[in-house]
Amino acid sequence: MTKHVRDQNWFAVFLDFLIVVVGILIAFQITNWNEARSDARRGHAYVDRLIIEIEKDLTNLQGLLAYYDAVNASAERTVELLSQPAPKPEKLIIHAYRATEYSNFKARRATWDEIVSSGNMELLPPVITENSLSGYYDYGDTGLKLQGRMLDSDYRKRVRRIIPHKIQHSIRRCGDKVPHDQDAPALSIDCDMDATESELVDIAALLKNDPELLRDLRYQFSILGVIRGDLQSLIDGNLYGKNLSLEELIQALKESRSDSGREAR
Repeated sequence: MTKHVRDQNWFAVFLDFLIVVVGILIAFQITNWNEARSDARRGHAYVDRLIIEIEKDLTNLQGLLAYYDAVNASAERTVELLSQPAPKPEKLIIHAYRATEYSNFKARRATWDEIVSSGNMELLPPVITENSLSGYYDYGDTGLKLQGRMLDSDYRKRVRRIIPHKIQHSIRRCGDKVPHDQDAPALSIDCDMDATESELVDIAALLKNDPELLRDLRYQFSILGVIRGDLQSLIDGNLYGKNLSLEELIQALKESRSDSGREAR
């Protein structure tokens, strides 16, 4: 270019300048293209991880809802047994105890926290931001607080003060089995308790004759109703402005992954 300037060959100077500018623009474009591909790969990896975690959460939520449905069924059965003149002692004890059971749910949020902390929300497909996925993760702490009310319920305290420890241990030993594909336990009503018939009769009599037991059980139903309703709402996508159920959200994430893969090709 210097020689062309000395020779005042302005066309050659212009051509040299154009080559330099075009080269810089191409270099910038290649850099931007590489960054875009890198961002796309990271976005795809985030979506893949979110799909795995939310699928696992959905399985656990469905299992936990079934768990609390079983707890509620035992509470209903306890009311029936308390109304009978002479209920079977082992049935009353088991169902009264089962109506106190507690488990919890906390969303898997490792990937989500990584995305938020790194400021990479723009790498996610619109289906995530449009459906307030942050509200789903915000529910984790709220849900634990709501379910924690079961631990502090008067009914739970009353029943577990009446039933001796060895009987409680027997019931826990034969129940609360955790399926291999989820974290939430499953209840079992069939149980051989480590007690004589006369011991069971005495314990059942204490439960049946406690004047406050039925009153506390009625309030237990309200706690169970809130927990079961919130779990169902979370599965259905009715909390915190979400528009899709978890199943629909998972499917939408899979479709966004497929669509972005076709565009990349």
